[in-house]
Amino acid sequence: MSKSLLSAFVLAVSLCIFGKDVTIDGTAQVKMEIKTPSEAEKTAMAELKSYVKRIFAEYKGKSSAKAQIILRYDAKLGEEEFKIKCADGKVIITGGRPTGVIYGAYWFLDRKLGVHWFDPYSEYCPSKEKIVVAEFEKFGKPAFVSRGALPGVTDEGIRWATYNLLNSSRPVEEKELNKKYGENSINAPPLGSHGMLGLIPGYLYKDHPEYFAFQNGQRIDPVKRGVTVDYCLTNEGLIKETAKRAIYYLKKAPRAKFLHMGEGDGNKGMCGCKPCQDLIKKHGNRESARWIYFANRVGEIVKKEFPNVKLIVFAYINSTLPPKDMKANDNVAVQIVALGVRRGRPYMDPKNKMANKFMKNVVQEWQKVCKHVLFWDYVWGGTHWMTYPDQLMNVTNVRDVHAMGITDGYFPEEIGLMTSLQVKQGCPFRPWILARAMWDPEECHRNGEALETMFCNEYYGPAAGPYVDKYFKYLRKVHWKSGFVGMTSGGPLVAAPYEAPEVTAECYKILMQGYEAAKKEQNRTHIRRTYEAILPVMFLIGTDYAKVKKHVKLEKSASEIIEEIRNYIRGKSKTQKDWLRYKRQHRALNLIDGIGNIVAYASREYGLGKASCAYDGKLDTGWTPGLGIGWTMIDLGENRFINRITSVFHQARFVRRTTYVVEGSFDKKAWRVMVPKRTVTVPEKLQQEGNLREIFNFDDVILPKDVEARYIRTRIIKAERRLGSGEYGGQDAQLVEQMFNIREIPEQLKKSMIKE
Repeated sequence: MSKSLLSAFVLAVSLCIFGKDVTIDGTAQVKMEIKTPSEAEKTAMAELKSYVKRIFAEYKGKSSAKAQIILRYDAKLGEEEFKIKCADGKVIITGGRPTGVIYGAYWFLDRKLGVHWFDPYSEYCPSKEKIVVAEFEKFGKPAFVSRGALPGVTDEGIRWATYNLLNSSRPVEEKELNKKYGENSINAPPLGSHGMLGLIPGYLYKDHPEYFAFQNGQRIDPVKRGVTVDYCLTNEGLIKETAKRAIYYLKKAPRAKFLHMGEGDGNKGMCGCKPCQDLIKKHGNRESARWIYFANRVGEIVKKEFPNVKLIVFAYINSTLPPKDMKANDNVAVQIVALGVRRGRPYMDPKNKMANKFMKNVVQEWQKVCKHVLFWDYVWGGTHWMTYPDQLMNVTNVRDVHAMGITDGYFPEEIGLMTSLQVKQGCPFRPWILARAMWDPEECHRNGEALETMFCNEYYGPAAGPYVDKYFKYLRKVHWKSGFVGMTSGGPLVAAPYEAPEVTAECYKILMQGYEAAKKEQNRTHIRRTYEAILPVMFLIGTDYAKVKKHVKLEKSASEIIEEIRNYIRGKSKTQKDWLRYKRQHRALNLIDGIGNIVAYASREYGLGKASCAYDGKLDTGWTPGLGIGWTMIDLGENRFINRITSVFHQARFVRRTTYVVEGSFDKKAWRVMVPKRTVTVPEKLQQEGNLREIFNFDDVILPKDVEARYIRTRIIKAERRLGSGEYGGQDAQLVEQMFNIREIPEQLKKSMIKE
């Protein structure tokens, strides 16, 4: 062997033996090589020191490792970018400002040392004698410029967002930023969404009614309309006033990347003035034409002082479709809202045809009109407790949206609220994995199930974690096997296979095994968290008790289960802050209390509007199929003679007229008419003069003769809202309550009757 070959061989052997891996233990040193570190960089150093000390607290004895973790700043790196080089006994973390260094530190603690921050109130910190980190180089850059995080409104939320490499989306002035965690100005004030409500407040109507939409022969009063206010977007005065106010707020947040000037929420209609109507007609009869025109004009003025800021408008409800033959200026961005899009499969899944059309006809078409696109997604479960049978579907959507070239922003609504409302199914795993996905969609998509397992074992503990993991994976298996698609953010639009009584029963059995395992482990934190993982299933049992009980042994009655949940949440709601965290659960308990023993079915169910709610004796609950019509049926348990049926369909402020029919059956196969087709309308006098919050659209029918039946089915054929023009328009159906054989009309309903 030649001398040169021998040297190469020796070098190769030495590399195999010694390598360039970095061994980190209790002797590791954290060094700051930044002359004038920022507050966030000081935090990064302090946190690294703290966690290294905690991770290796069990370290004893001598060590030759003496690794160094070095922090550096590089002005060439972007605001959130970092580079990490791990080799030769050193971990060098270099970042830009304001958050590059602190993101790099947290990325290293998370991905390499195993520290995880699952929600604003808890974390997992491993205990090790040493960790060997293989040689690597990493360049970190976020997939999206704006990565929405509602936790940013609290100190705990800002810290959690930074731990998980999110940037706070709260619209805040520069002086109010949390510099300790490098909070950046992503959105300028006044609002982070529906921005026109803040830019053009209602008090301007007194002196400038021309700023507001012309409808039904007059300018609308924004004070009376609230968040549904519409604007006259071609008005020159409004354009100049909006630009002036935008510049005013941008001066308070000079580093902001976006300023939101989108429409209000649930706008009722466009402006009817001739310039607005001519503009719409010119560009394909698209309401969005007014908004892009308006944003372009305002942007031309704002750009003179803030050339790098993007003005955001919504693609939302009436403005969802992009205008034809119109382009947005480079400093205009559109935030596309995935409202009502089916979520039973990922958006790009071929079986999700509605979402496929949305991504093609809305998202891709907007990309042709506007260079800067942000995506507003609904990742929450509405009022249903098990709406997301597959926790990783949202991750797939994030990846697919990014793959389409959308990089300006992704905002998953309620990610922040979910981190604190732990009694909702999938929390806090869903917001945690989403935060990870918004930084690097490929990492989470590739390792989704492994991350899910890791989360369960660390958050719920080694005893209960495998059972919670089994629960997540069981629901996902049931869901994908069923091929179910019909689900939106508000809940299933039809009966969902993953909420079938037998599935709920199996979920309950799996989680109760985990709970018993947690109790044997005797870790109070793991016991509490595992119990909270069961609560969403208990909510579902409370609504379908009689059906679920056929598949699993239940020691307690429906009312006892509801009371158990209520007592638990009361114990968690001792302070005002905690009450706000759990207020939805309090409301849900009030809604579902008393319906568990009522066996009822429906064509479609939406949110908490389950069929049983229509027969619980309360006028503040009801069944709804979402947008549309349908049927609901009660099982009386035995044959009964019925002589009177009183049906309450809606509060009058929603629906003025309902057409329906009621049928009875002994076997759910052969049906006979009990109440022939009828149309019930709220009297005109009450529509004009009554308190619409107290008036119900209801019908009271005394049958010609007693009718025997076990099953009673109500089919709503048509439900209509009385529009401002006096005409009737289609509206979603609702059966608020149906009563049988009552002696007299309840007092609440008597207000809905004209007294002669």
